Amino acid sequence: MKTPSMEQLVAAFLPAPPARRLAALHLLEGRSDPEPKASTASTGPQAAYTLAGAARLAGFSTMTIHRAIRAGRLHTVRPTGNRPRILAGELKRWMEAAQ
Repeated sequence: MKTPSMEQLVAAFLPAPPARRLAALHLLEGRSDPEPKASTASTGPQAAYTLAGAARLAGFSTMTIHRAIRAGRLHTVRPTGNRPRILAGELKRWMEAAQ
């Protein structure tokens, strides 16, 4: 296993800069191409993200996303099975409220 650099460690613990969050909002609005690692679903009208995918896209940790869901500030759907998904519109609404 390769040892991560100091820059990678710092980047992993710091929240995403505002420019990255704005880029994520533009992505959710369909204004730019998605990054390959950012999404876990297509960017269609009913796009839904896993908690980890939504966290990567929004620039927050998965725990922050989970806390927002538990507090009722972020709503999820469960289209199949018991795994929650966050719709793109809901993630966009929550990100705008968080800024």
